[in-house]
Amino acid sequence: MEKSITEILEGRHVPVDHILNQQSMDGFETLPVTKRNVCYICNSVIFDEEGRVLLVQEAKPSCYGQWYLPAGRLEPGETIIDGAKREVKEEAGLECDLTTLLCVELNGTWMRFTFIGVVTGGSLKTLDEKDKESLQAQFFQLTELPKSIRPTKMRDDSKSSTSQCVLSSMHILATKKGEKLCFPTVIRDIRRSVPTLASIASILNAAFSMSPAQCLFQVCGVLSIEHRGTGEAEDGICITYLINMDLGEEKPLPEVTAAAEYSWHAVASTDLKTRLIEGCQRKNVVPII
Repeated sequence: MEKSITEILEGRHVPVDHILNQQSMDGFETLPVTKRNVCYICNSVIFDEEGRVLLVQEAKPSCYGQWYLPAGRLEPGETIIDGAKREVKEEAGLECDLTTLLCVELNGTWMRFTFIGVVTGGSLKTLDEKDKESLQAQFFQLTELPKSIRPTKMRDDSKSSTSQCVLSSMHILATKKGEKLCFPTVIRDIRRSVPTLASIASILNAAFSMSPAQCLFQVCGVLSIEHRGTGEAEDGICITYLINMDLGEEKPLPEVTAAAEYSWHAVASTDLKTRLIEGCQRKNVVPII
């Protein structure tokens, strides 16, 4: 169990072994298909060697002339990384390497992934090269951004609380497959707009028979995202969240129901405890907007 968590923190793939299926029970199987029943948006925050940020001037009628980050919809057969790089090339004329996932925005079947990257080649698109993708691209100092920037939703973490975990009482909720401990996993029905919090609450309800009102937890952020993108029926996204049930030192762990295949695993590795505590304090996780 702890080895799998460490592998996730290091960006490696961990197989999914035990799933709580939240899909419809009417026998109709719905698979996510890019640009048909799911929409993935890829944004990129690209910097040059002087620390300036790349912006493109929009050509779309709805926001013509406004400046924004290189962004667009993922195309079928692409990974989210390939899609983000393609958008930078089409809208700005530049090649890039993506180094970090900055944030994730979730809204039902609409998801937006924003990356940080650096320029590796190409040349900036000029007004003479304008097309349907964009009018032009320029680098701007962060203190000298253009006034006509396309508005976007921002998250305010100024009032967000961070949990103070206790090393001696850290446990991880696990599902059991034989003698093997696995991560609790939910498959969401893409035909229903099921919020992330509801999906997480469904796991807690299955493990502890809690009502939604009793499922008190904090979503600290995203540990990893996996998206193969290529091949038939490969458009699903696997998101690993870090969830904190801060019970305090005086309260016991919730007891799992007799019929549930769940158990608590006490974290033994001091290093892993430290990394998870930092995650609970939102220091090494990807924020969700």
